[in-house]
This record gives sequence, C-alpha cells and structure tokens, in this order.
Amino acid sequence: MSRRIGFVDTTFRDGQQCLWATRMTTAMIAAVAPHVDRSGYDAVEIVGAVTFDACIRYLRENPWERVRLMHGLLPRAPLRFVTRCRNFISFDVVPEDVVELVYTRLYANGLRQFMLVDGLHDLDNIRWALTITKGLGFYVCPALIFSISPVHTDAYYVEKARAICALGADALVLKDVGGLLTVDRVRTLVPALREVAGALPLEIHVHCSTGLAPLVVLEAVQLGVDAVYSAIPPLADGQSHPSVLHVAANLKLLGYDIALNLDAVGESSRVLEAIARQERLPMGTIVPYDLFHYQHQVPGGMQANLRAQLRDAGLGDKFHAALEEVPRLREELGWPVMVSPFSQFVGIQALINVVQKERYATVLDEIAKWAYGYYGKLEAPIDPNVMDRIVERSAKRISPCPRPPEPALPALRRAFPEADDDELVLRAFFKGTQVDDMLAAQPLNPVYAFNCDVVGLVQRLIATSETGHVVLSKPGLELAWQR
Repeated sequence: MSRRIGFVDTTFRDGQQCLWATRMTTAMIAAVAPHVDRSGYDAVEIVGAVTFDACIRYLRENPWERVRLMHGLLPRAPLRFVTRCRNFISFDVVPEDVVELVYTRLYANGLRQFMLVDGLHDLDNIRWALTITKGLGFYVCPALIFSISPVHTDAYYVEKARAICALGADALVLKDVGGLLTVDRVRTLVPALREVAGALPLEIHVHCSTGLAPLVVLEAVQLGVDAVYSAIPPLADGQSHPSVLHVAANLKLLGYDIALNLDAVGESSRVLEAIARQERLPMGTIVPYDLFHYQHQVPGGMQANLRAQLRDAGLGDKFHAALEEVPRLREELGWPVMVSPFSQFVGIQALINVVQKERYATVLDEIAKWAYGYYGKLEAPIDPNVMDRIVERSAKRISPCPRPPEPALPALRRAFPEADDDELVLRAFFKGTQVDDMLAAQPLNPVYAFNCDVVGLVQRLIATSETGHVVLSKPGLELAWQR
C-alpha cells in the first residue's frame, strides 16, 4: 500500500500575502471556498496576524467575521492559524493577557489548528504559547524556521526539534520562508528531523523564491515528510508556495497516495484565475534561480514592500545596496533568522546604514530590543563593537533589562465597556479610528460567484453571517439577500 501524503493549503493566507499583498477580500475567498472544502486538504490556512492587519487597515473588513464565515463554508478541513509566540500583529512584545485572549477568541470563532512561530526558537516562548493553545484544545504545530548561518546547522535543528517534541507538540513543521532549502540540504536535514519526530507528523513549508521548492518538496517526501504546504494557482509559484496541482501530479507519478479531489482543486484554480483577471491581480510565475538570494535571505514579500517604499521615497537606487548590507548586519547581530519581525528589523536597519554616511549612526529601537533580549535568548553573541554602538545610541530610550509588559486588558475593558472580547482584541492593536472605520464599513464586500451554486452559497453565507446581510454580484447580476 502506497504511503499517503497530506496537503495543507496556503492560498488564503500565505499565497495571497506573497502575491496579492494580503488584499484578498472575504468575498473572493467565499467564492472559491466551496471547491476548497471538497478538495480533501488536511488543513487550510485561513488567517494569520498579517491577515487581521490587512483586513482592518486596507479592506475595512471585520477579520473575525471572515473567520466565522469560513468556518461555516469549510466544514471538512480544519482551519489553521499562524502567528508568532507571545505576539500578534504588532512587532513589539505584547502583554501576555492580550495574547492569551487572542488565542481564546481564535478557538471560539472556529479555528482548530495552530502553527506557532518563534524566529529565535526560544523554548520559553514556545512552551508558554504551546501550553495555552493545547489547553484550549488546538492541534499545535510549532515551526522550525530554516536559515543558513554558522549557527543554523542540522545539529541545531535536531536539538530544537527534540526539545519542542518534549513540550507536547502535535506535529513539526520545517518552515522555509526564504525558499533557501536545497535538495542537498534536505537530504541531511529531513532524515535527522524524521528520526527525532518519531510518530509525530513532519510537514514541510517552502517558498518558491529560488525556484527550487517543487523539487525540494518531492525530495523531502521521499525522505519521510508526511504533509506538504502548497497553493492553488494563480496564487502559487512566484514568492508563494509550489502549485498543488503540480506537486500532486509529481507525487502520484512517484507512487504516493494523494488524498485530494483534483477536480475540485482544478475548479478552485479556475475561480481564482477568473477573479485575478477581473481584478487585474498578478498571477504567480516561476522564479529564476538567484544565488544572491542565499546571501541576503530577505523573504520575497518583504523585498516587494521594501522596493515599493524606497521607490515612493525617491530612494529606489538604494535597494540593491540595502540587500548587500543585510548579510553583514546578520553576522554582526548574531545571525537573526530572516522571518517576521526580525527580517523587518534587519532590513530597515540595513537601509538606514546605507542611506546615512555612518553605519549605526541611528539604531532602531527594535534592534536595541533584539540585542537586549526582549524577544528571547539570542543564539549567538553580537559583535562587541556593534553592541557598543547600540548601547550608545539607544540607552536613553530602551532599558537594557527587559521586563514583561504590564497586563493591558483591565484598561482596555474600562476604555471600551461596550466592546465584546473580539472587538477588544482589535482595539488592543489598532489605535485611532481604524476599528471604528472598519465597523462602519460593514456589511462585507460583494461576493464573487463564478460557476458556483449561487443559491447554496448565499444560504450558507447568510446562515453564518454576523450581520445577516449578504450582497452577491457578478457581471450582469447583483442581488442583495438578508436573513
């Protein structure tokens, strides 16, 4: 009997984050959700911290309503959330009572699986988050964030994997946000992790940033990986994940059991392509191999944002120089993994160093907090000369002795006495009128319906909609339905 390989879909979270700048609306997701539900995925990544951020800031949609709607539209596959330990949305350290409330409300709104990410692999951070999420009933998959440095050896990852398994993880994820894995590295790392994981599922999450991900995934499966992260075209490839259609076809040729309804996956792809064409959104294409990427390791989504910000500021010619500065910074700062939020810290500090005449003439507060251990125990020492500059430039603003932030929920409850816990979570992270503007923009945007069972879709939307009001549109058709 051939071995079964599971699939985790990333289209609604990481796929659209990489290719559509997290601007996929709930309406777009609802149009394709019935097909995804029939596809046979082991899990579907539906939201992450950045999804909440984009919903509030740019889409004026209630992210909690999105989660509830998707829970109703995707009853077959467990819905998965991805976030950093001790953190949510903000790149800063967050009060523990707020993060615990986030976890509680995610479970209450229908999410059942949780990928925990900590760029430092700090076991205290992971233990704290895993204890809470497991206590709530989540299936928890801590991630090992792949990086290339003198610190991040196979032995390092084996040690971390063994410790994480001992904490009670339900699965392990080898997470390569930079698309840095090669076939050669997989051949040493995956068997070592497979041995440590034992009976626990071992999953692989690889981006296509260097064009190698489809081959890396096949090699990893042959070496013992149980589940593959993939995306549905046109939200596959590019800086996203390998195409589920291509990976499934290749694994079938190798003799593996692919428990997917590929007809439903194909229909999902056709709906997404129709939306992309109508909205003039980019479609993923194969990325050429780039050796320079292995030096700076800046994730593709961050590269796109950095390039756009520099262009808008009239500094577009500094982009390549900033990338060249990143490897030097990583070595000086103790080899931070280029994953959020550390990739943003390093990237911005690199740009400052390039633009200003003197390196570290200005030191980001976040770089100082990194150096002082606010985010966890560092994995390698900081260059002493650089540490002197950090202390010199930041001592008046940042205490070198980190302390946990004070509980924040009591003050929030006093400030917003009419808000429920879902709204309180949003109020904790979005200041000013951002939450009010989002709430005022309800109901949700129109729903796209391409080759769907329109009546069945609307009935399910109405049944799960918080507002009870749904607007359905496609070319030549606009209907308003109300519960």
